[in-house]
Amino acid sequence: MKGLLAITRLTIKSAVRMKLIPAVAATLLVLLAILPFLIEHNGTAEMFTQVVLTYSLAVVIFMLGLTTIWLSCGTMAGDIGDAHMQVVVTKPVPRWQIWLGKWLGIMALNIVLLTLAGITISTMLHWRARGLSGEQREILKREILVARSGVKEAKPFGEEQIKARMKILRTMPGKSDLNDSLLRQDAIADLKRANELVGPGRMIRWDIDMSGVTEKTRDKPLHLRVRFYSSDFKPTITNMTMNTDFEVGHPGRSRQFSYARPMAPESFHEFEIPPNLYDDSGKLRVTFANHNKATVLFPLEDGLEVLYPEGGFAMNFTRALAVILSWLGLLAAVGLCGASLLSFPIAAFLVFTLLIVISSGNLITEIVAEGTISAVDHETGQKSFGYLDWFLVPVFKLLLLIVKSVSSVSPIDALSVGRTVTWAQLTAAFARITLLVGGLFFLLGSIIFTRRELATAQSNQ
Repeated sequence: MKGLLAITRLTIKSAVRMKLIPAVAATLLVLLAILPFLIEHNGTAEMFTQVVLTYSLAVVIFMLGLTTIWLSCGTMAGDIGDAHMQVVVTKPVPRWQIWLGKWLGIMALNIVLLTLAGITISTMLHWRARGLSGEQREILKREILVARSGVKEAKPFGEEQIKARMKILRTMPGKSDLNDSLLRQDAIADLKRANELVGPGRMIRWDIDMSGVTEKTRDKPLHLRVRFYSSDFKPTITNMTMNTDFEVGHPGRSRQFSYARPMAPESFHEFEIPPNLYDDSGKLRVTFANHNKATVLFPLEDGLEVLYPEGGFAMNFTRALAVILSWLGLLAAVGLCGASLLSFPIAAFLVFTLLIVISSGNLITEIVAEGTISAVDHETGQKSFGYLDWFLVPVFKLLLLIVKSVSSVSPIDALSVGRTVTWAQLTAAFARITLLVGGLFFLLGSIIFTRRELATAQSNQ
């Protein structure tokens, strides 16, 4: 452990000595302090949060991401190129400890910078909130500067309903020749439409099981978060709204709540509902009546959700920063892995290229689904396979695994709407991003570094 900690301290001293960390810290402070003044908002709590919180965190991720790549590639490749590493490896410290010590040093610096950025963002958020109106400050306090979890209706159809629908579709003209996979897709689509669409003059009902959180939500006001689509909606028409009529509570019970307001399609809307409207079994009934002339669609994925308070903003913000730290840990591992074999400019270029490819998530998903990097004729379904597919397709599968691991938790999206970043999500993000994916790069990088002939590397510089 003494050797590991010594390498960690040397990495920190080296980064501070070359003035990179003080420069990044000063730049972050200036950017986070002036950003809320540079971008105007419309005075609403939602837009205020977008400017002060969302944009600020995006700047933090960008700045610390670049810094992490620069440090991880530079500290390893630079020490090898300057022959400093040849002196270090003569000490009784295994090379994997040298690799891990550098990673720990970079992460210690990231913790300091991320803490500094978090304190600055939180300070600016509360300070600038004083400029909002009293109503918007209350919305900010109640809906955004909180930690809320949500409960949705259970999936309204299961495997039995899918199989029953497939049997019916099999008897229809044009469906009898379809294979089971395509027929299943059609059956699921039909069942989704039946549970999503609300025609003119019709109603839709959700029974949301709140039994698992009744103790948490008892005597506390809840919020209903809804989003719907309309067949009449045209993006070119501004300020288009539709009449909505929600009833919350069970018919025949003494307490019910009605909410009828114009709402714009394709946007999320929230409104408060009184506490304790669920029945004795913990079921909360929500009914929507469509009094419009157009059909309304509530997506099963995010059409309606009940939100309830679960904690405070400070701890939720801390957990969100910890998720970002796990992202930076993966970047540090990738940079050190590349620099274990390559020179600094090539390693940095490789990591940046990898990030660009990973950011093209839809392209990666399409290549993995089709099993080829070549063009596919979507009319005939014919695929042309090339010689590179045997190598590149598995690589893209690995990249897709990394993309899914990194995007499994989105702390910025959660914070911007007051959603909870749970301890379970943080633990899962750390396990998948840092331990699993980052661990793979640690194994690969430490093996490469252990087997590398440093004297030969020095002679080739």
